Amino acid sequence: VEIRALASNRMEHRQRLEELLLQARQARDARDPEKCLRAAEQGLQLEPDHVEFKRLEAQSHQQLERQRKIHELVSECQRQLGAGAFEASIEAGRTLESLDPGNTVAAEIRQKAKEGLERGRRVQALLARALELSTAGDFAACHSLCGEALQLDPSNTELLELRDRAFQVFESRRREEELR
Repeated sequence: VEIRALASNRMEHRQRLEELLLQARQARDARDPEKCLRAAEQGLQLEPDHVEFKRLEAQSHQQLERQRKIHELVSECQRQLGAGAFEASIEAGRTLESLDPGNTVAAEIRQKAKEGLERGRRVQALLARALELSTAGDFAACHSLCGEALQLDPSNTELLELRDRAFQVFESRRREEELR
């Protein structure tokens, strides 16, 4: 009777190990590292030195760590993009793509950041030209150019102030002309 009970326990133990191993393999193949890790850890509780469970556990930990890093980098890219730190966003996107080639979020963010950089360059060029026009006394053209640049960057205080100043001077001169 004892031998039968012992044999039955061993058989149940072996069946449970096989079930857990099958679950872990299926989860690995389905790219579900959390489920794979749970099954591997349960298997290691039953048989602490089981080589395949140890390997599946290590792989699952690596995959989970990789997923965590990817999630962090996506958040970093979005945060930098939202803050207007386009260079930092592009760099975080490159890091993300090196960790996860073909990541569509990284490509989208990098494209938006490049557009933001180009928009910033365009605004700076328009601002420089508007300042030249202001210095030259062409306040109507300066006002117009500031308006164009403000369509690209509506909150640029330097452009807002220059546009308002150009308008005031232009209007003042126009009124003086009318009085003559």
